[in-house]
Amino acid sequence: MADLTQRLFGTDFQSPVLLASGTCGYGEEYAELIPLERIGGLVTKAVSLEPRSGNPPHRVAETPGGMINAIGLQNVGLERFRREKLPWLRSNLDKARVLINVVGHSAEDFGAVVSGLDGDDGYLGFEINVSCPNVEGGTLFGTDKIALADLVGRLRALTERPLVVKLTPNVPDIEAYARICEERGGIRSRDDAIQYILAGASLVQIGTALFVDPAVATEVHDGIGDYLDSHGFDRLTDLVGAVEIPESA
Repeated sequence: MADLTQRLFGTDFQSPVLLASGTCGYGEEYAELIPLERIGGLVTKAVSLEPRSGNPPHRVAETPGGMINAIGLQNVGLERFRREKLPWLRSNLDKARVLINVVGHSAEDFGAVVSGLDGDDGYLGFEINVSCPNVEGGTLFGTDKIALADLVGRLRALTERPLVVKLTPNVPDIEAYARICEERGGIRSRDDAIQYILAGASLVQIGTALFVDPAVATEVHDGIGDYLDSHGFDRLTDLVGAVEIPESA
């Protein structure tokens, strides 16, 4: 048989097939129907800071070509998820990888959920949900480039776990939004590293970029040396924190 395994996010996936968020509850609901340990994994139903009751019925309508739904991100909230749902995932899934879908009305809401779960085990990382249009109030992160960049950058600073961003198709150029998320995933080039060093970092880490191109580590190393030479710096320590912020008038 063909080998379906692959290595992503620093871990092994036995299959490319994952269950999408909102289609499988929190895993336990489908455990007797789907052999979860035979597939790649699952993305949980949304988790928000506070519980949500969702939209009033009717919320699902069947059509000749599929279905229309406006569930409204009904979910049990952060504390019940940690208390009731995460222990089952931790105890029952070993080979299947788990991503936790995170939603919020504000960047602070997203951050609170990620921070609240980051110390727990039983899952691989987070899927950041900026795709759902059927929730009233809050920032529409998926269609606002500035808000999206701020959100992903904020969350990247809160966890070392993988972040997968669930984008909305309701934009004229989804590639531009994907690049915004990618650019907030960490250090991928010499210029990224230089910016961190100028801001005060003595060390920089390259994470996700290594899975794309392992050579990036030596390229960044050599690039920093070239930058120092071309700008007249004798040593790296002269560059650390060298950026100057002008005082406001």
